[in-house]
Amino acid sequence: MKHNKYYVGIRGSLFLLFVALGLGSCRELTPEGPELQDIFGEFSILRPLTQDRTSVDFSAGETVEFIAELSVRTDWTLTIRSIETGARKILTGNEKLIMGDVARWNGSVTFAPLFSAGEHVVASLQFAAFPDSTMLSDTILITGSRPLPTGGILVSDFENPDQVFETFSEFSFEETSNGVEALFPAAIGDKYWYMFGRDNNGSVFVCGVRITATSAQGTSVFEFPTENEDKVWFNMFVFGPGVENTLLVIDFQEDDNLNGTYVPSQEGTYNYQIPVDWSGWRIISFPYSATALSTNGGLGNVDANGKREVNRILSLQFILLSAGGQNETFVGFGLDHALFTINGPFEP
Repeated sequence: MKHNKYYVGIRGSLFLLFVALGLGSCRELTPEGPELQDIFGEFSILRPLTQDRTSVDFSAGETVEFIAELSVRTDWTLTIRSIETGARKILTGNEKLIMGDVARWNGSVTFAPLFSAGEHVVASLQFAAFPDSTMLSDTILITGSRPLPTGGILVSDFENPDQVFETFSEFSFEETSNGVEALFPAAIGDKYWYMFGRDNNGSVFVCGVRITATSAQGTSVFEFPTENEDKVWFNMFVFGPGVENTLLVIDFQEDDNLNGTYVPSQEGTYNYQIPVDWSGWRIISFPYSATALSTNGGLGNVDANGKREVNRILSLQFILLSAGGQNETFVGFGLDHALFTINGPFEP
């Protein structure tokens, strides 16, 4: 009898153990992230696009929150456009409930000119997978413009006639131009750097400009309050004429031995490439950690120290390339308000 009780006790304990394990397994199988219905359900608009105000004073720190609700998660793009100037701010996301920080606008711009007091804007919400479901907001009046952020380390705003620029151009290219211009409105101020040309011999190189730390800061290298490559951001407005095959390459040349000169066969160049496939002024921002060591043999592809070093950037080069090779079409772009910022991108 004792044996039977003992046996029953063991059997009961095992049963409870299996139940516990089963429940634990069920918990482990609980799906994480969005439910399948949120992704693969039928798309519909549960709440049309609205905003929390019809006038906004960005100079007083006010913001505009846009609100909409969808039945499923899908990639969306919110474009806020000035009716008067065409200035644009673009926000993107993948939420089904669009509100809060992901859909809040603080007056900053993606495509210049900057938003100004007295302008009227309207927002459109579009979906890549459902192009026929665009929604529009009410018109919003800007009563006060967003102040231009202060701080940062200016490389050039191209307004100073005494700043030194080192230009270079491939002699075999025709009808090239490379200099400070005012052919169309600048992103900020009155002037900008503009270069263009036509690739007639099948090469990809067109022209470029080099700006040293000496001409920008009066120092041998650019000086930052941090050596963390993730916290040093480069920013610049880039004007695109809407021409295919236009490529901008930004070179950061490092003085690895800190002797005041750059030797391209011995010291590193880190670059960042941008296909300029848009029309108008667009703000470009990226951390220094996003750059890659040059692949051009003898031109910065050997880094004596073997790593990026923000405190050794001697100069920047901006190079125009005709990415499609020989082409009768002109390629080109404008550059304005180039600067470094710390801990995050420049947000004008």
